[in-house]
Amino acid sequence: MTEEPAETVLGGTVHNGKRVRATFTFYQGMVGVRDRGDQKEVSFFASATPYPPLNVQGLVDGELVTVLHIAERHLDANGSTPRPGEMRVVTLTVAPVDPK
Repeated sequence: MTEEPAETVLGGTVHNGKRVRATFTFYQGMVGVRDRGDQKEVSFFASATPYPPLNVQGLVDGELVTVLHIAERHLDANGSTPRPGEMRVVTLTVAPVDPK
């Protein structure tokens, strides 16, 4: 993902497409981020889809988040499912952890 200019929205500024560091128990490294308001989509390349329990927590750009959903997309444009070991895009839907 390339760095896109900030976009002004009602709730503030959104930096869709930025790359930041993420740390989860199943992945550590750079991710692409798409801001969806109260949730974010965090994407990275992997050779296997992680299957951690939902609601697992991690850090995205220093912010504590919880994983709500995990999806994968094969890099092949024809939509076939990836074979074991083939690269795929893994997308996590995450939400900030509400400090209590």
